[in-house]
Parts: sequence; structure tokens; C-alpha cells
Amino acid sequence: MPEITKLSTDEALVSGGTEVIVTGSGFLGADRVFFEDQNSKQYDVQKYTVDSDSRITLISPDTMGAIGTFHIFVVAGGRESTVYRAGLDGDGMHSTPTFGVAQTMVRGRAAEIHVTRRLLADVLWDDFIRTQEEPVQL
Repeated sequence: MPEITKLSTDEALVSGGTEVIVTGSGFLGADRVFFEDQNSKQYDVQKYTVDSDSRITLISPDTMGAIGTFHIFVVAGGRESTVYRAGLDGDGMHSTPTFGVAQTMVRGRAAEIHVTRRLLADVLWDDFIRTQEEPVQL
């Protein structure tokens, strides 16, 4: 099963076109790479290249104006890079048929990316340039 352990950046532009290098394992044979928003809407990346079993280079999708935290998924051999784990139902009363244990989907933070209108580096650069253009008062 594919597993994502690291992204080269933690932000991408809402209009798409941001290059992201995905590091992990199980990427050989990947036949789909996509972003998923908090409402489970999926956006296929514009382009991706499987560089090796442990590295994919992708170009982020246009998210049609949607901003916020997204998760990146790699699908290889019919399996998504999502880890399923058992967890307690939280109330300690074991009211579920599984005696308090429920199957839950865990999306790793390593696959999180923030889609924004402007990259932080661009905002900081614009602020720097603006301060350089302001006259110094003595």
C-alpha cells in the first residue's frame, strides 16, 4: 500500500501549478494522484511522474476556488495511501457491537497541504519590497 511520509512544501496555489515532491513508499504502479478537501471532494493533480518507488513529483490541481487544508492521496494497485486503524469509540461504555472498538480512517499529517490564494513566500517578498520603497524619514 502506498504511504506518504513527507511533502516538499506545505502549501500550494488555489489556481494550481505548484510543484510538489512526495516522498514515501509503494509508489510504483501509481495510477492516480489527487488532492481531497475537507468535504471529501477530489481534485486530480494536473500531472505526476513516478520517479521511483519512494518519490513522486506532481503539479498541483486547480481547486476551483476551494482553499484550506487538503490531503494528497496516491493510488497504486487499487489501494489508497490512507491508513485504517482501530480506535476506541470514546465513551468507554463499549456500546458498539465491537465492544468499543471502531474502524476509523486516519489521514496522516505528512500528506497535508494548505491551498492558498498566495504563497507565503510571495507575501513576505511583497512586504519586503514595499518597505524598501518607502522613504526614510529623518
